[in-house]
Amino acid sequence: MKKIFILMMLLPALAFAGERELMIKGGKAYVRDKYGTALDYYKQAAAFDEQNPEPEFNIAAAQYKLQYYKIAAEIFEKLAKEQQKKIQQDSYFNAGNARYMASEKEQAKENYKQAILLKRNDKAAIHNLQVLLEEKKENEKSENPEQNDDQNKPNDNDENQNNDENNEMSESQAQRIVQMAKEQEQKDSSRQNKQYGEASNDVEKDW
Repeated sequence: MKKIFILMMLLPALAFAGERELMIKGGKAYVRDKYGTALDYYKQAAAFDEQNPEPEFNIAAAQYKLQYYKIAAEIFEKLAKEQQKKIQQDSYFNAGNARYMASEKEQAKENYKQAILLKRNDKAAIHNLQVLLEEKKENEKSENPEQNDDQNKPNDNDENQNNDENNEMSESQAQRIVQMAKEQEQKDSSRQNKQYGEASNDVEKDW
């Protein structure tokens, strides 16, 4: 899966010079792999202004690097659902990464879908969603012998059958989203090639 990233110098003029300084110190610690130190700085920065989403976003990024994946995912999802427009798409993408690392793949898939809907040419989100879809296909193939045996048994659980149908709809929706994203990517690539030549194949999201 592609790597997490932080917000560093995308900040507008902050209300407090102390907040800016703490964010810079946190960013320097983060890029030196001192994630615990970075987390402390970001938490201090967040105390200055609860309405500014950037420190909280970076808190989640540091939690991810410290392998607190569920905590990171919850923060990213909170930011995404609050519709902080400038970081909403990035929040969904990072939440997808965090859920994947926490082995919560259905939630990861949903986050990547939302990230793609907000930015259809996001190659990293498209790639990660495709990885999840392929993993699910492989798992289903390996489970087929047992599923075939189960077909010969009476179905005593209608709820399970309904859940399977819902999963199939979700899978179909994910495939449609990937297809839309690919079509958008091809259009964008065609326009870029006319002006600039071949686009870069780099899909990692980092600053």
